[in-house]
Amino acid sequence: MPPRPSRVGSAKLPTPGQKSVQTVETAAALLDKGDKSDAAAAADKLGELAAASPANTDLKLAQAAALVSAGKLDDAIKGVEAILASGPTNIGALSMGAELARFKGDDKKRRSYLDRALATAPNDASVLSAWGAYSFDAKAWPKAEDFYKNLSQPIQKTQMPRSGLGGRSTARRSTPSRSPAQRGHRPRERLAAGLFGPKPRAISTGKI
Repeated sequence: MPPRPSRVGSAKLPTPGQKSVQTVETAAALLDKGDKSDAAAAADKLGELAAASPANTDLKLAQAAALVSAGKLDDAIKGVEAILASGPTNIGALSMGAELARFKGDDKKRRSYLDRALATAPNDASVLSAWGAYSFDAKAWPKAEDFYKNLSQPIQKTQMPRSGLGGRSTARRSTPSRSPAQRGHRPRERLAAGLFGPKPRAISTGKI
């Protein structure tokens, strides 16, 4: 069963009222059950709060992640696009959009989201991880290695709800030292492990 979005229980509430707190906690409890119908119910509850606070992108991202867990990918994409319509540089929405596009096999849309994310936050861990995966899928091995090398400390971290597609948050914390051979990671796993530590540098993506 897909996991619940990691930030549902800590989404920024539109008001300090107890009703809002209870609604978010209820949504988190529904998602914990791991059932698609429960995830859909959680998305509805989060949607009610988001509608009452249109500027609260945390709630909107949590609702989109719940929709993914419910198997409603098209609705999740609409939610992501709605966030980007008012905040085109929202890294959480761009990262989720890229992952949804990957899952649906839309490489052109995936590249579009990733280009925008890299232009907005070139040193963000979630963006570097997503670009590393994209480069790996495109068999652009040297470029993928460049992105892996840029996962160094200190680095910006963008938290966002788990998409439900891979069971992990897109936020990454890099770790120093040992080589991929020493760690035994396959290339795709390197992006999550953050194995390299040189100073981040600009990367050209024009030939991917």
